Amino acid sequence: MGTVMESRLHYVMRDKGVADGFKTGVSLHSHTMHSKESTSFVERTTRQSRLFNYFIQSQLKKYSIKYGDQRLTDLAYQCERMWWTSPLSASQAYQLEGGQIREKLGLEPIVSLTDHDLIEAPLQLQMFADNSLAPISVEWTTPYEKTYFHIGVHNLPPARAVEWMERFKAYTAAPDKQVMRELFEELHSHPDVLIVFNHPYWDQPVVGEKLHDVVVRQFLSEFGTYMHALEINGLRTWKENRKVVNLAKETGMKLISGGDRHGREPNATLNLTNAATFAEFVDEIRGSGASEVCIMPHFHDPLALRILQGLFDMLDDYPEHARGQVRWAQRVFRHCGGGNVKSFDDFFEGRDPKVMRVLINTTRFLVSDRLRPAWQVVGEPSGAAL
Repeated sequence: MGTVMESRLHYVMRDKGVADGFKTGVSLHSHTMHSKESTSFVERTTRQSRLFNYFIQSQLKKYSIKYGDQRLTDLAYQCERMWWTSPLSASQAYQLEGGQIREKLGLEPIVSLTDHDLIEAPLQLQMFADNSLAPISVEWTTPYEKTYFHIGVHNLPPARAVEWMERFKAYTAAPDKQVMRELFEELHSHPDVLIVFNHPYWDQPVVGEKLHDVVVRQFLSEFGTYMHALEINGLRTWKENRKVVNLAKETGMKLISGGDRHGREPNATLNLTNAATFAEFVDEIRGSGASEVCIMPHFHDPLALRILQGLFDMLDDYPEHARGQVRWAQRVFRHCGGGNVKSFDDFFEGRDPKVMRVLINTTRFLVSDRLRPAWQVVGEPSGAAL
């Protein structure tokens, strides 16, 4: 176990009795099929792989000829208009996260789902899950200077949740620091609301590591008083998470878990608590209580393998999909102008192009059980600590 200010890091790999003395496990920051996920990783991959670039460009050229639109050969243009969605519904995500907490830790679960700039999933959960155990939460895209951050806002007041989302959307469309301050001040004034700086060192728009680091510290100097914790992210690198730990030491801020699950692997970081409701947990984090962060065993697996597994979850058939979107192409979309949106299934007419068949089969092999032992030689040692 490691200690950072008023935070403690617990490792299941080191201590099988890690949950002893706690009653509740808290899953923060995970996504559902309502979340629109960026396809920018496709552009980055094509820059790094000549073979992948060849397949992608060949496919784009084919469809530019078919549809008579030269812009279709511009991958950056394409990626700006495309998005993909997780295979899991709100209830499936809730059951996955809660199931891990019950089965692996023997605790009662609290699950806070946070899609990108949308609250449809937690609103749906209100129909069968108590708000005190499944709060209305969101991952808010927050432009700042030359970059943007993702802020986890947990436990929005139900009566005003939709109104809050309209205000977040307005700020994201037209950033203004004074408006940001007013939003944070009002959120902070609600004692049951938890504000988390998600994966603070992830340079999402790729402005450069040095500039991003400067902007992170500038953001905290201006708005850190409203941030209740810094996130240990379950899908970022050990190096990046260690920087977050050091930042917490420097600033005196608490650390908190955030799994950032998009596929079918449950969150790799959780919080342990004796709180019976999310509001009690917030009081613990915002008050004098310690944040007890639990690192699950799969956090030690090679990150490349876990990301590939997430990619395969996106590409694999999912017969249990709540909307019947079984195939990957039914879960990837593109704006086509005039408010018209098409799934890739419409473009491909139900048949996978060659590049996708190669990608799916290759990914299936790389994450197969027989290859997993080989991956372990490049993973973090089981005893490694942040």
